Amino acid sequence: MPHHDAHAASAFFASPFEDAAVLTVDAGGTREQETGPGLVPSATASSHKDFREVQARYRGHGRRLHLLRRTVVGPPYSVSPGVLYGLTAAYLGCGALGAGKVMGLAAFGRPDRRFRTPLLERLEGDHLATCDLDDPLHARALTTLMPTLFDGIQPVTSTDQLTDRHRDVAAHVQRQTSDAVLHLVMHLVAVTRTPRLCVAGGYGLNVLTNSRILAESPVRELYVQPAATDCGIPLGCALWGLHQVLGQPRRPPMESVALGGSYGTAEI
Repeated sequence: MPHHDAHAASAFFASPFEDAAVLTVDAGGTREQETGPGLVPSATASSHKDFREVQARYRGHGRRLHLLRRTVVGPPYSVSPGVLYGLTAAYLGCGALGAGKVMGLAAFGRPDRRFRTPLLERLEGDHLATCDLDDPLHARALTTLMPTLFDGIQPVTSTDQLTDRHRDVAAHVQRQTSDAVLHLVMHLVAVTRTPRLCVAGGYGLNVLTNSRILAESPVRELYVQPAATDCGIPLGCALWGLHQVLGQPRRPPMESVALGGSYGTAEI
């Protein structure tokens, strides 16, 4: 099953909501050749063998998820908010999985002090940027794409080298991606007419964006899948099979992820 369907199932079917909008955003999911013709590229993507999904929107009701829109990209428009955030983590020396460090670093920068150019273009309701590489998360993007976006600043190899310029990069990326995701949420809520939202995908752990969703959109109840990254994909596959395929009743909502054993002081 497509990666983002699993993300969506992990969020909605584990939530306490009977009816909700569902948004998935990450650095990239299923590639076209992995599922055959099921993924249809957006008009902004040229004919390419390596289309991949980067975000999707759904309406969840009861035991069913209904896909509203799946963003599938390939060169040249292949950088989405999730991709940009992942690239920035590597670009600033935080590591490929260091998005949380970028989020923290953003608090020490100013988003408009040095960089005012929009990083993402609004296209077909999505926000994307151009990158001609087959895989925009490839290391080459750190030395070609990212310096062009940030006035020639070269990739950081150690966080010991971070300066105010790099902090401003983090703040700018946080602002730009947050604006883009907030726009997606506003459109999704307008279409579904529900004040409840479920979120999954790695970007779903961006607490700054989630806070803006609650403060600046009509969303009044927000459920973020705690295992929002790919750790939650097995759960999503299981819940999809249970409800979407077999039509089984919903289980109690996931109120805690502390599902392992308990340990006393002596054992610890």
